Amino acid sequence: MATSEATLLSEGPKPSLRQRAAFALRWFFIICVLTFYFTVGPFGYICFALFSLIPSRNPQARARLLQAIQRNAFRAMHACLSWTYLMRFKNQVGALDKPCVIVANHPTLTDVTAIIATFKEVVTVVKPRLYNTWWLHPLLKASFQIEGETGKFLAGGKVVAQSVERIEQGFSVLVFPEATRTEQGQEMAFHRIGFEIACRANVPVVPIVLRCKPSWLSKEQPLLRPPFGAPHMSLSKLEAIEPANFGNDSRRMRDHVLKLYQGELADS
Repeated sequence: MATSEATLLSEGPKPSLRQRAAFALRWFFIICVLTFYFTVGPFGYICFALFSLIPSRNPQARARLLQAIQRNAFRAMHACLSWTYLMRFKNQVGALDKPCVIVANHPTLTDVTAIIATFKEVVTVVKPRLYNTWWLHPLLKASFQIEGETGKFLAGGKVVAQSVERIEQGFSVLVFPEATRTEQGQEMAFHRIGFEIACRANVPVVPIVLRCKPSWLSKEQPLLRPPFGAPHMSLSKLEAIEPANFGNDSRRMRDHVLKLYQGELADS
């Protein structure tokens, strides 16, 4: 808290007593939320994991049920963050018309949860180290999440094949072309895999633009260094991109979408 407040004092006008009180209250809520999560969260994960281990005659139906539970849990989490004034959310996107590849920039740790809380029947690529964590693996596998490749996150044929299979089963696939959180001031660079998935599955790419101001839960502003003001995260959807319009060339699609993001985020 001292670091964030000292930075504010050196860069702007002296905050009022009311602002200081609001900042202290936000720190109190951070401690409360963390305490609640680490106390109650493990029981929820264990219950979901045990449920996912129950044999099922219809794995797809079970996956959709588990995804619905995850979606509602993430919605509750984001509502809690808004109620406690830790992070406000503004959703400017509607429902998806059909299975697609969702691509998004990656400014914060809440990007995955925000998108999954917004759309139904979305799976994503999970880093192998997290996917194979003993207490998470049953839930991730049963909910049809996709395991990334060791040492080649978002870079292998197995990921593409599994993603195409999920789309054929009626799910949308979420991919972050940057593969990791965006660093402020760093030039954006996109991997091609999300666009390759769209070309092979012959489905559109739907770009989602995420903004968080002031920055928090980023590489520069981690959890325990909150900004003085409450961050506002917004989600907006750009026009869907069809592979056929680019001759099913994933490189051309990638380059086009990258330019769209660069234009959208130029003033962010």
